[in-house]
Amino acid sequence: MSRLFANADRGVLLVAHGTRRSAGVAESQRLARQVARLLPQWPVELAFLELAQPDVPSAAERLLRQRLPAVVVVPLLLFAAGHWKRDLPELVAGLRSRYPEVRFLLLPPLECDEAVVALAAERFREAQDRLEQELPTEPLVGPLVPLEEPLGSRGPGAAAASLILVGRGTSDQQAQRQFHRLGALVAQRTGAAELRTCFVERGRPLLTEVLQQLELFSSPRVVVQPHLLFPGAVLEEVHRQVEAARGWFPRYRLEIARPLGADAQLAELLARRAALAQVTQNS
Repeated sequence: MSRLFANADRGVLLVAHGTRRSAGVAESQRLARQVARLLPQWPVELAFLELAQPDVPSAAERLLRQRLPAVVVVPLLLFAAGHWKRDLPELVAGLRSRYPEVRFLLLPPLECDEAVVALAAERFREAQDRLEQELPTEPLVGPLVPLEEPLGSRGPGAAAASLILVGRGTSDQQAQRQFHRLGALVAQRTGAAELRTCFVERGRPLLTEVLQQLELFSSPRVVVQPHLLFPGAVLEEVHRQVEAARGWFPRYRLEIARPLGADAQLAELLARRAALAQVTQNS
């Protein structure tokens, strides 16, 4: 960004995972522009951990041309897995070594923040509304697999759809627990008929395993919700597996929810985190 920021007390470095898909890069850039508009007093730059440019050192160098005293590193990451626990701290340590006069603050990932839960619930409702616009399917007979806790009321209208919440996958147990917790929160918020949480890879159960058990679902209407920030290879794999399941179980209606994406709620959350960060010392 060419604009000059006189007397700014910080810069904001947004760090996304990265993707080779142009749609995912473009969506990341849209979100970064939304955050920048909400923080006109500070320079904002976007970086990627892998698969896209600019990388973190390049974006930080561009940011620090403004001679800033501090940089708030805001991860565009959903959970505290390897990228946040290992890769980002190493990159921030490198920046501190290269710019010892600058304070760097690394913020936590998004996890189960209320704004994330609300936006995920909105994505479920969008997909459920699309299902409700289709012709009704005759009832199916099958065992109910309820949630551990009662769900909120669906209200008047069609019965609620079931929810399959799909994560990218991680071997980190803490991140897996947070993902399952998020699923329960979204299901409670939306009144989903039932919930399955699963992963595309590196975690159990896998999405393909859950889809092979569709006949166990009590509802013939199912929202498959990839819990992703941006489109990319993982979303493409979800679409591929769901399309196969439609052939296996034609009496079930499957609707894929959108990723969280460049949404105003998400931009406001990121901007709020950057603005409230305390940059008095390196941490």
